[in-house]
Amino acid sequence: MRGLKIFVGLIFLLIGSYLYLKFRSETLLMFKWAKNLGLDFIVSSIRGSFESLNSDRMKYIIFSAPYGFWVISFCCFIGAIWHKDSSLSAIIFRLIVPVIAVSSELLQFVGFLPGTFDINDLLVLIVSTIIGLTISFLR
Repeated sequence: MRGLKIFVGLIFLLIGSYLYLKFRSETLLMFKWAKNLGLDFIVSSIRGSFESLNSDRMKYIIFSAPYGFWVISFCCFIGAIWHKDSSLSAIIFRLIVPVIAVSSELLQFVGFLPGTFDINDLLVLIVSTIIGLTISFLR
C-alpha cells in the first residue's frame, strides 16, 4: 500500500505541476526555480504543447486544480511515511498542509492574508483534503 500511495502522490504532483507550468504566468516563483535548475527547455516544451487548452472555460482547472493536486500529493506521501500509524504525531503531520491550505484561503477571505479569496479555490482545497486524507489513512 505504501508503494501505491507514493505512486498516486507522484501522479498528482506531476499533473499539478504540469498544469501550473503550462498555463500560469512565467513571473511566478516555480519558473525561476526551473530556470535556476537548467530546466528551461522542459518548461518551454510544456508551454508550447496543446495551445488550444488555454481558454476561459479552463480557468478553474488552471488556477485552482494545481494547488488541490499538490495537497492530495502531500497527503499521499505523508500517508506512505506514517503508514499504519494512528498516533497523534501521525495525525498532525497528515493534517498540517491541508489545514494550512484551507486556512490560507479563509484568511484571505477575512483580509488577514494577502491574496484574492476564491470560493472555487476553497472548494477544490476542501475536496482535495478529503481525497488526500482518505488515501493517506488507507492501510
